[in-house]
Amino acid sequence: MMDVYMNIQRMKNDTIVAICDSNLMGKTFQDGPLKLEVNERFYGTNRVSLQEGINGIKQGTNINLVGEAIITEAINQGILSKYAIIEISGIPHAIIIV
Repeated sequence: MMDVYMNIQRMKNDTIVAICDSNLMGKTFQDGPLKLEVNERFYGTNRVSLQEGINGIKQGTNINLVGEAIITEAINQGILSKYAIIEISGIPHAIIIV
């Protein structure tokens, strides 16, 4: 099973959770004007299991997800609708605001 990188930041009334599939770390994707940089500054250095990532999503009020594994699992868990996903150079990305 795929690991993910997860970064949780608490700010006043918001908890920002950023999660990416581990194989995407350090990569940049561009599709026309859309550019997605998957870096440690935003997604963090905390490598966790996919299930820990799903548990992290449940803590967030602003959630940023990148990658096939985390997005597929979020859909399977009923956290994310498949209609809320965009793709940048074939890489699925979603933002959830609670």
